Amino acid sequence: EPFRPELGVEGWRKDVAVGSMVLRCLSMRVVFLALVVLALTPNVTVADDEYGDDEDAEDAAFGDEDEEVNSCPAGPAGARCRGEVADSTTPPPARRLSHEWKAFEGCAIPAGDDVGGPEYITLDQAKQRCGSSPECQGFTFEGTNPQGPLSGGPVWVTLKSNFDCVDAEWIGYRKLEPQRSAAPAPPPPPPPKPKDTHAVMLEAGQGRGVALCLTGQVRMLRTTQLAMEQYMLGVLKPDLFLYGPKKPDENDGPELYGLADYVKSARWEREDIRTALYSDTKSSGRVIDLEYLEIQGNWFGNQCLDPPLRDNRPGSAICFYYNQKKCLDMIREEEQVRGFPYEFFAISRFDFRWIAPHPPLDLLREVDAVWIPSGSDWEGGIN
Repeated sequence: EPFRPELGVEGWRKDVAVGSMVLRCLSMRVVFLALVVLALTPNVTVADDEYGDDEDAEDAAFGDEDEEVNSCPAGPAGARCRGEVADSTTPPPARRLSHEWKAFEGCAIPAGDDVGGPEYITLDQAKQRCGSSPECQGFTFEGTNPQGPLSGGPVWVTLKSNFDCVDAEWIGYRKLEPQRSAAPAPPPPPPPKPKDTHAVMLEAGQGRGVALCLTGQVRMLRTTQLAMEQYMLGVLKPDLFLYGPKKPDENDGPELYGLADYVKSARWEREDIRTALYSDTKSSGRVIDLEYLEIQGNWFGNQCLDPPLRDNRPGSAICFYYNQKKCLDMIREEEQVRGFPYEFFAISRFDFRWIAPHPPLDLLREVDAVWIPSGSDWEGGIN
């Protein structure tokens, strides 16, 4: 406080003494409050040197000065390096890897194309993270040993979405798709089925003669038999095979008129084609009633059956298939007896009226063809 003359020397001294006492009281009060604060916060420690000047403490936190890592990134990314906080994001133990990896020594993957930032993780963890990321194509870290640190500890790794190499004392790992185990060799093909003797003999040119099959209901034969003898039997000179249904009042089959002289074999039966169709077809309920009936066309005409099938499709194709199969069985039996196959096989009906000679068979030799009379291939089928 400045000297004031009006107080005199003694008065001024008294004011200075009082002021000093007040200041000492205030100082004591501040010290007391500071001690109270320290007592209430026991977890707060005061370091002599905030920046860790002690060399032993620095070596314990960061390792020897000879190690390659001498500094840590700033901010939260370097917290694990500085040992400040426990890492709560450490990846789980590596699982069985689903990819294969190829290591490249002296290979630093160029800057850019990073998948996230650098991570302080082990080699197995790097493979796990890169393997689980569709974007990652590889990773790289500084060093000369593809196995990473000898201790097996973590190292700074950068995942990359593109793989390339530049020369440097780094290691690059490339992710490869797992190689599928080679499929077992397929079983050897079954031995070829022996060729049908009939086909072999035909290919060898050993077929002889003509087999003619007449099938279906025997009707109008009184009217058609003369023209049939003149224009078909007289030209083909065939062995004649006959098959047809037997009427309830017939015992020996129908009257054949002049055709009897050509007959090699004839068979007549009281047919039950519907029952035979279902008994000879595997999974008949599904195949016949569902799959077959879904395909349109007169190829499956069934009005000749008793009763017809569910769709009552017009036509008698099913009955003709049955008749022709019966006729073919007779022809095969005859070929077994004679020892060689027929060269030609013709099919006709009892109620066809021939008005012109059958074409010469020489026109069919050396030709892979089927002749169909004009007008008999209507609506996609053959009459």
